[in-house]
Amino acid sequence: MAPDTLIGVDLGTSVVKTTLFDTAGRSLADATRTAALSQPAPGFAEQRGEDFYAATLATIREVVDKTGTPPAAVAAIAFAGQMAGAIGIDRDWNALTPWYPSALDNRYNPILHRCRNVWATGWWRSTARCLSWRRACCGGRISTLTSIGVSTRS
Repeated sequence: MAPDTLIGVDLGTSVVKTTLFDTAGRSLADATRTAALSQPAPGFAEQRGEDFYAATLATIREVVDKTGTPPAAVAAIAFAGQMAGAIGIDRDWNALTPWYPSALDNRYNPILHRCRNVWATGWWRSTARCLSWRRACCGGRISTLTSIGVSTRS
């Protein structure tokens, strides 16, 4: 059987939504799971990477089961996420930090203006967040940060 379906997964601020499409772009099934948001202090917003992972697997499984689509019929899976959202991970892909959703978490604001003046692109917000993490998170275990992941010290 030739792959004739596509899966799109949107990791949003409040839900993970997954849709199964045919190759003509028609929606065949969709599923959503909530993404819990914790706001432990003013200006703080955190989510658990494990929750996003579990919701992603559950919604993919649901759309495939709803339609009876065999795994071999899925040509590709595409992911979209919150703008400038980021999570720190170790070499084994374990979370070192919570997921900090986009502009909802503001604890990096004290250095934001410096990054905005240096970067002409939209990466200044992620850069500010990463610099803030490097200073404050994970007991000094972070040596390199990106908005995609981190490298840890050996």
